[in-house]
Amino acid sequence: MSKTATQSLRKSLTAAAAIAFGIALHPVKANAEDAGAPTDPQIVWIVTTADQIDINYAKLALSKTRNKQVTDFAQQMITDHTSVQNSVSALAAETQCNSSGQRD
Repeated sequence: MSKTATQSLRKSLTAAAAIAFGIALHPVKANAEDAGAPTDPQIVWIVTTADQIDINYAKLALSKTRNKQVTDFAQQMITDHTSVQNSVSALAAETQCNSSGQRD
């Protein structure tokens, strides 16, 4: 993979992650007038889906390159986005338990 292609891939992955996090972190109004605001489960889905897209692209990069820098970056993307997915899932499970009164 050429340096230009690597930079393009990095920019695309960064843009996708920024959009996903922007959507996930957008303030949500809790009133009836704003019925279009995403729910917590929808936010979890958005974040985990965006992370999975980044993981899939990183795996694709790993399968196509012999460049050490690209390999290192792709592996870091897999590690980081898998960690985010795990954290979001754990937070969602904890929040669900807290809202149902099962845990403190």
